[in-house]
Amino acid sequence: MAANLSFLTAALILVTVRVLGVAFAHVTDCDEVYNYWEPLHFLLYGSGSQTWEYSPVYALRSYAYLLPHGAPARVLSLLVGVNDKVTIFYATRAALGICSALCEAKLCASASRSVAFGPKVAWLTLGFLAVSPGMTQASVAFLPSSSAMYLCTAAVADWMHGRTRSAIFGIAASTLVVWPFSGALGIPIALDVAVRRGRIVSFIGTSLAALAVFLGPTLAIDSYFYCKPVFAALNIVLYNVLSENTSSELYGTEPWTFYFVNGFLNLNVAFVAGLLGPLIALLAVITGGASRRRAVDRLLYLAPIMVWVLIFFPQAHKEERFLFPMYPLVCLSGAYAVASVISAIASLIQRIPSSPVSSSSVSKLLLAAVFAVACVLSASRTIAVYKAYHAPMDVYRHVHAITPTREGIRICVGKEWYRFPSSFFLPPPLASSHGAVSFDFIKSEFSGLLPGKFAEHASGNATWVIPEAMNNMNAEEPSRYVDVATCESDRVLMLLCDTARRWSRTSGRTDANGKKWHATRSLNLRERMHCIERFIYQEFLRNKPFTTHTVCSSASRFKLTQGASATAGNPMRTIHVKSQR
Repeated sequence: MAANLSFLTAALILVTVRVLGVAFAHVTDCDEVYNYWEPLHFLLYGSGSQTWEYSPVYALRSYAYLLPHGAPARVLSLLVGVNDKVTIFYATRAALGICSALCEAKLCASASRSVAFGPKVAWLTLGFLAVSPGMTQASVAFLPSSSAMYLCTAAVADWMHGRTRSAIFGIAASTLVVWPFSGALGIPIALDVAVRRGRIVSFIGTSLAALAVFLGPTLAIDSYFYCKPVFAALNIVLYNVLSENTSSELYGTEPWTFYFVNGFLNLNVAFVAGLLGPLIALLAVITGGASRRRAVDRLLYLAPIMVWVLIFFPQAHKEERFLFPMYPLVCLSGAYAVASVISAIASLIQRIPSSPVSSSSVSKLLLAAVFAVACVLSASRTIAVYKAYHAPMDVYRHVHAITPTREGIRICVGKEWYRFPSSFFLPPPLASSHGAVSFDFIKSEFSGLLPGKFAEHASGNATWVIPEAMNNMNAEEPSRYVDVATCESDRVLMLLCDTARRWSRTSGRTDANGKKWHATRSLNLRERMHCIERFIYQEFLRNKPFTTHTVCSSASRFKLTQGASATAGNPMRTIHVKSQR
């Protein structure tokens, strides 16, 4: 019999894993950067990119959601005296990871105490949560879907523990403040409380109280920042679901296999077993006998997974982050499914006369084998993604370390705009009015709508200003681009992707106009990877074609030295940078 899993034990393990995971998790989604990190940078430092969703004309994003994320920066600045923007960036991600860990620990502890699951399922859930690369990524992402994951996970944990009022408040906070679509996860809670338990008056009263607690402040904050009455959650639902003229499909569509592939890549064993969990729970209800009530409870606790699958999987517009809210529940469901199957196998072995092994030994061996497979696959996925996609984070850390001259620094990006990890990685400007740092786009093959800039010196609140050249149809705005010729000066850094890797130690690279560029930092990056390569780290991947993610400058103030690290068939260079002033 497995020992009971306490909240403290689960929290210590998960907080450690989440904080360590900050070092490995890169920013995977440009929406995270431009819709959340950039507005937060604007609120903290007065500059940042502005997407059309933050235009007062459309007002799809909530400042009530943004504001609490500035707390780590305020604490570090006021109490510790830390003002380094990269440090603040990673501290904010660590704080997000800790919030996630506490909510996950709450789920594990509730599952351990619940007769629907028990300690064995809780411990295996903890294992899946700790090792899954998808949880490492989702827990530290600055996205509404991640925050919805925290709140909905805590809500299900409260529901499982009998605290239905807290569960309703958690779902209400997630729906009204964070991400309105996450309210779908609360449907089984509503059915359980209002219909199955017959507490409809209590349910309505608690819901109205939650509405009053969260809706009032949200409306007040967003109406202030947009300078007009705004309910951002309603606006995003109207845009994506109820409007005849707009649709999320403007931003791309994916095949029906997309969520199955990405779910398996990010949760591996837990995802496959997790989708089977509700079906096994339903079978237990049908054949439950004396334990039917417990089986019904279990099915209800896993029902949010099926609600999410039924709503999101058929949608043409699919994004990996839309899976985040159900990840912890999938881990719980997967643990239950694995434990149930192993228990059935052990029962069959027990019926074999004169069996050389006991059923308990078989159970322990199979559980260890399943978890070992999950650990190996998760480690492989984590290493593969880190090796292939972490280069932009490392390159921009070098950019942040550059001291602007009196003339300032201008960073020009083309096709690599979507790998920008945010203005937290740009150098801080000099104290004087000179030395400004700007981030500009040059024309590439991308033909959608790029972000503009928040009004930095507008009278009153800059968020009240209606930006020019914004639209909600993802139509390209040529005014977003700067002439590439204006990027050819000694104060410009150009971010390139060079598949040919033609950098020379002495001559750098000369462009089509005869302009010479010197590499200041260059790291390998995989543009595209086969599904197997994204999942299994293979040593021979270093012989695959990499793109060189390069920051280069036309100035001669960067002195380059090279160190060689080569593998058979693919010489790879490491370029070290020394600032020459």
